[in-house]
Amino acid sequence: MGSEKKSPEQTGFRELYKKFRGGKLGVIDSAYNALYIYLSDKADKKRTRLKKGFENIGNHPAGWFSDKREYHRPSEYDSAIGIIELLPKIKKAKKTKKSGTVQNGVGFISAAAGFVKNNFAYIAPAVCAVITASVIASYLPVNIDIVASVNGEEIGFVDSKASVDGVVSELETKVSDLLGCAFKYPAAITYEFGNRSGSYVSLADIRSAVSKYTGDYIRTGYGVYIDGTLVAVNEDKAVLENAVAASLEVEQNCNPGARVSFDGPVTYAHETYPASLFMDGESIYKLLSSAAAGVDFPDADGAMSGTISVSKKTGVDSVYYRDVETDEKVETVKYKVVTPITYTEPIPFDTVTIEDGDLYVGKTYVSQEGADGMMQILASVTYVGTAQTDKVITGKHIITDKTDKIIVVGTKPYPEDNESLGKKQFMCPLEYFHVNSRFGWRDLNGDGYYENHGGVDLKAAVGTEVYAAMSGKVVFAGAYDRSSSLGSYGKLIRILHPNGMYTFYAHLSEILVKEGDEVHQGDLIALSGRTGNVTGPHLHFEIRDAEMTRLNPLLYLYIEDKQRI
Repeated sequence: MGSEKKSPEQTGFRELYKKFRGGKLGVIDSAYNALYIYLSDKADKKRTRLKKGFENIGNHPAGWFSDKREYHRPSEYDSAIGIIELLPKIKKAKKTKKSGTVQNGVGFISAAAGFVKNNFAYIAPAVCAVITASVIASYLPVNIDIVASVNGEEIGFVDSKASVDGVVSELETKVSDLLGCAFKYPAAITYEFGNRSGSYVSLADIRSAVSKYTGDYIRTGYGVYIDGTLVAVNEDKAVLENAVAASLEVEQNCNPGARVSFDGPVTYAHETYPASLFMDGESIYKLLSSAAAGVDFPDADGAMSGTISVSKKTGVDSVYYRDVETDEKVETVKYKVVTPITYTEPIPFDTVTIEDGDLYVGKTYVSQEGADGMMQILASVTYVGTAQTDKVITGKHIITDKTDKIIVVGTKPYPEDNESLGKKQFMCPLEYFHVNSRFGWRDLNGDGYYENHGGVDLKAAVGTEVYAAMSGKVVFAGAYDRSSSLGSYGKLIRILHPNGMYTFYAHLSEILVKEGDEVHQGDLIALSGRTGNVTGPHLHFEIRDAEMTRLNPLLYLYIEDKQRI
């Protein structure tokens, strides 16, 4: 068998024969190979022409059936090829012991080959094929078949070129799926004819030989997956396990007392992966440790790109913080850290309301100020990456208890709302009641000179709060001119009540309402003082009827015992 590998291309018999002979192939082998290739090419061309005509059967004058028969009827070339393919299977032809017979046979073979060589272009292909193939088959003890090679490395005899092409196509599809892009088989596959003395190579052997040239693209190894996401690949599963354990140890050392794990189960799979994903143990360790530290790491070329890109088909966009399509940082590897913490929280005080039946409605005061307490909290906090995802309270301890704020609220009805009091529905304008000077005639200076006092003077230091004795409308708030009959009152408030009566509040130091204001019984309206004609600080209080007649306030004021001093 010659060493030169020839493709079955469209060439005449003479040229093919010369090429085989030029490759130092024997006369018989050269004639057989050239004849087989030539007839195959002729048969293919004829079938192509008939098929094209068959595609236009609507225009065929003989109709569909005639065209179908023409297409399926074996041509003279197919008949010749059939005879040639049968001849190598005849195992009975052997060399005779008589040297003369052998020499005569060899001479006859040479003459037949010369006849084919010189006259083939003028003799019908079928006749030449029968004559030549018959002679060859009589003296040929072996089978002629196709030998396939990859990049010059022989695979062996194959039953057909289609078998090899099928394996290559299957491999291209597999690699394309893994890489996520179209893959073209990189090695050159060639074929030649040879004398087969053994069996065909198996499909498994063809796959093994063809796959050797995909090592730069795909390889078989172990992949480590975290929560279903492929992170790294290595030929040795132990390398992955050691890198995972070492990275967890680093994170554990950074979080003493915490429970550290990956956010999701860690699993391993033995599969075929893109060759670009394979990393050594140190790189895998740095990758996972960098993810723990939250910093970029060098890529395969040593550049600080912050990303190692892998195929979409492997389930991840990048193994670290950057999506290769959007160029946005994402976290595909996250640690889950469950750590105990201790902290304090204030215990907010509550505001408590207590009703007081001795206090008028609307009156309130704070009997106790509030103060927050302090509590120590024990908790277990879970972080995934840098985000807190959970917190479980495991214990509480009160350091300082809270103090509630207490507000006393009056529920006692005002005198004006209590009809049982009769005309005593005016309340005392001061918190405490003490009369310094009564209503009526009095000797103010003790000199025997009496004057009519139109109200009562109540004991009150400067700045004592003054309240409205009954609800009504402020009709005056200010000071009269000294020349006026009311000029001696100093700062004065006069209120008109719904029953048509008036109340006067004189000698004030500060007025807290203005003319036109509506006030309710018990509202704060002023602060007492010593303005106007006075001998000392006090509150001058008057009650007058609709005709402005002065009335004795003591007959209209409701005074509680606790107010008297």
